[in-house]
Amino acid sequence: MPTAITWGLEASPFLLKLEAMLRFHAVPFRRLPGTGGWLENLRIGSRLDRAKRAGLVRRHPQMDPALDEYPAVPFFSEDGGATFQYDSTSIGHWLDERAGDRVPALFPSDPRLGFVARLLDEAFDEFGLYMVHHMRWVGSATDTAMGEYTARELSRLAPPVVRALPAAQIRTRIPRRQVRRCPYLFSVAPEGYRENVEPLRVPPSRPGFPPTHDLLHDAWVAHLEAMESLLAVQPFILGEGFTIADASAYGQLSMDLIDPGTVRELRERAPRLHGWLVGIRDGAHAGRCGSLFL
Repeated sequence: MPTAITWGLEASPFLLKLEAMLRFHAVPFRRLPGTGGWLENLRIGSRLDRAKRAGLVRRHPQMDPALDEYPAVPFFSEDGGATFQYDSTSIGHWLDERAGDRVPALFPSDPRLGFVARLLDEAFDEFGLYMVHHMRWVGSATDTAMGEYTARELSRLAPPVVRALPAAQIRTRIPRRQVRRCPYLFSVAPEGYRENVEPLRVPPSRPGFPPTHDLLHDAWVAHLEAMESLLAVQPFILGEGFTIADASAYGQLSMDLIDPGTVRELRERAPRLHGWLVGIRDGAHAGRCGSLFL
């Protein structure tokens, strides 16, 4: 049976969330393009592009086309690249249905617990993204390694003989692009803001928009403190079992693990949470089940 494939980058919290769900459900997988050879990446990437153009990348369950952002990252293939799915939460539903009663479900069957799990999933997917993007490009502006990570992964789409050139371009362009996107994700610098980085990597302000740097940092700290308090008395957000709420929280907050400035503050403020994130990254949550409660 072909090994399952995830297609995406370390920079995507939704890919990290998906991979945590796959480990929970004991689905072996490989991440492309980061672990693939360039010919394999070219072949799988071409199939994915054709499937996107033809509207063949599936979502489970199907969503109203008027509301859908087709096709949204990350992508997943259970059959080695023959067919593809998208959207991390939708893939979580598919994994639960695929497993049946053999393993605990990511989505609790109890209506109240199910509602809270889905609410937290949505909250982390949306607002969590604003916080971690801000902490990467503002909190760790001077030392984030994301440009290097992304350059290494995307350069594997090129033949080895010319790989250094695209890697160097990506390493420079990705941080500049992501910093420009900060206001799009609600991170707006105060007027006259400066940072000890090249000018093109200074997070922008926007005339007429209130600055939000302090707001986002304070929200990130509040989330860390809440998680730290919760994990002091139970192993997961909804009790003793891993759910979609944990996967979503992990996907967003684990982005902080590779940004030196941010991870130092994370370890200092929430050491228990830091250990929890590292444990999920390393698969300690796989198959973990138990009583769920609010």
